[in-house]
Amino acid sequence: MKRSLLICYLKYKLVSALTGYDLSLQADVVEAFKELEDKEVFPNLINALNNHNLITQGYAAEALGELGDKDAVPHLINALNDNDNYSWVRADAAEALGKLGDNSAFEHLINALNDDESLVRSGAARALGDLGDKRAVPALINALNDSEHSVRWSTANALGKLGDTSAVKHLINALNDKETLVREYAAGALGDLGDKRAVPALITALNDKENRVRWDAVDALGKLGDNRAVDHLAKTLKDDDSSVRAEAAYALGRLGDKGAISALTKTLRDRNRVVRIHAASALAELGDRRAVSVLLNALNDSDELIR
Repeated sequence: MKRSLLICYLKYKLVSALTGYDLSLQADVVEAFKELEDKEVFPNLINALNNHNLITQGYAAEALGELGDKDAVPHLINALNDNDNYSWVRADAAEALGKLGDNSAFEHLINALNDDESLVRSGAARALGDLGDKRAVPALINALNDSEHSVRWSTANALGKLGDTSAVKHLINALNDKETLVREYAAGALGDLGDKRAVPALITALNDKENRVRWDAVDALGKLGDNRAVDHLAKTLKDDDSSVRAEAAYALGRLGDKGAISALTKTLRDRNRVVRIHAASALAELGDRRAVSVLLNALNDSDELIR
């Protein structure tokens, strides 16, 4: 009962907001509709999508994507293709189309990869990743060369989601991109694709100057499960960044190569407790008798999470 009253109240407020000039109220009411996830608000959100306040339109597009009603698809396509809309609104419309998963939006999203606005191009790339249609792979591979780094990292992420290994060599090239986020998402995508051709390039990326890229390279190598990475990951246990060291310990546990026991044993003395936790867990995963005494000593660690 309370929920129904709340929806009625919000509908009233939205109608009032859309006929007034309180832009903050418009946005707040549409955001509240999104949280309710109730299909009764669908017509109100369509009206909000056609409002001329970019914040309200953006929230409406996002809410329609969350609501999951595919009747919104043609309205969102119109919002995407309307060049009179702000680029932010058109990008939100693109992402909402990706979430709705309706392939009638496919060609529109492909076309949007060539839009004049980088916000729209990056939104389209992310949407194509969510849509899951592998026909998008060639266009996305081309988008890895976009002049804007936001488009390139969005594209790398999308290619990882689509699972087509024809993108591997292009993502390997993206590991040399000048922008950190592009290299980071390229490493993550290569881990998701699961193609071991990426192993040598990811090993090289363990020496990237940015810790976030090194972390993603470690994570990807753990996912790929290729023991060529063991010695390199063991060296990464001495990385300057504690999060990278912790992930290296976790990855070594996943790889299951007992040749890592010595390095992991030394890592139990790491100054960072999270690193020590991951090292202890990795040793337990490896299940080697030589690790037993080390794990017993870890029971005396000052940190209760280690014990």
